Amino acid sequence: LKHIGSFRPGSSVALQIKLLELRRHPSMAAFRLALLLGVTSAAAVTVSPVEKVITLLEDLKTQVETEGKVEATTYDKFACFCKEKTNDKSDAITTGNDSIDQLSADIASNAALKAEKGTELMERKKKQEENESELEAEVQRCQKEEAEFEAQVADLSKAVSSLSKALTSLKDSKPAAFLQMKDLVKGSLALGDALGLIPKPKKNSVQAFLQVDPEDPAYKFQSQGIIDTIDQLHTDFDKKLTDVTAEKTKAKGLCVDQKAALTTLIEENNDAMDTLKEDIDGLETTISDDRGDLVAAEGTLKDDQLYLKELTKKCETSAKDWDQRSGMRAQELEALSGALEVLTKDGGVQDMDEEVNKR
Repeated sequence: LKHIGSFRPGSSVALQIKLLELRRHPSMAAFRLALLLGVTSAAAVTVSPVEKVITLLEDLKTQVETEGKVEATTYDKFACFCKEKTNDKSDAITTGNDSIDQLSADIASNAALKAEKGTELMERKKKQEENESELEAEVQRCQKEEAEFEAQVADLSKAVSSLSKALTSLKDSKPAAFLQMKDLVKGSLALGDALGLIPKPKKNSVQAFLQVDPEDPAYKFQSQGIIDTIDQLHTDFDKKLTDVTAEKTKAKGLCVDQKAALTTLIEENNDAMDTLKEDIDGLETTISDDRGDLVAAEGTLKDDQLYLKELTKKCETSAKDWDQRSGMRAQELEALSGALEVLTKDGGVQDMDEEVNKR
């Protein structure tokens, strides 16, 4: 600067200003040292100090531009990494939130369905107990009814047989044989009276006839009327036996159908309960798995959110630093270009230096 100061005042002042601007940048330390060496050794070399300064400035500008390109390439890669990772994590967070929402909805839905099936199962268990109690009661009723029918059939069969034998004895005029059957006939009369099969006057007549001695003339006088009465009673008993037998068969069929229907209801209800139990077990497994997946999804989402937060902070810091460094480099290149312009322009320092050297 001391030697340059001996040039024209206007040019030297402009050059000094540019050089002072370059001094503000640490990267210009090499330039300042080279400039000092170049100016102080101007007398020892053929190349003029100004040419050396120009060469140094051009080399320095090229170096700064090259370093800027290298750094820009590196930053571009990092910026692409930031963008790619940010998009990936943003998509992962969105997917994670959707997955959490879906799992939560599935858990709530399955829990409600499980509760519904649990209620239905309890109702079916109660119904099963009722059906089983009804079946047991029906079996007991049918057994009792069948026993009553059996007793009626037995009594009627015995009465029909007794009356048949009594009629045979009366018609064959065998008083002795009839006397032996008086107790059976009395029993038949009692049964017929209980069943409403014989009018009371006829019953009394038969009972009175049973008290008459077969040797008494009145026996023969009353025998035909008694025969007719007993014959009618025999017919009524026989018809009653047929009716009771038919009712017994019908009642037995109804019992069989009713027991079969109740048995079918019990079996179907039992199958339905088994299905409900399987469904409930399956829902419990599904809910348990979904809860595990939900915990894992929440953990992954938390990790992704933390990673994205740290990545965003790092990328923003790097972008800010890059902007600052780019601005400084632009200023540095602007200062170098300005200095070169002062040194190399027509009528500038280089031309004046050549004129001085000629003199």
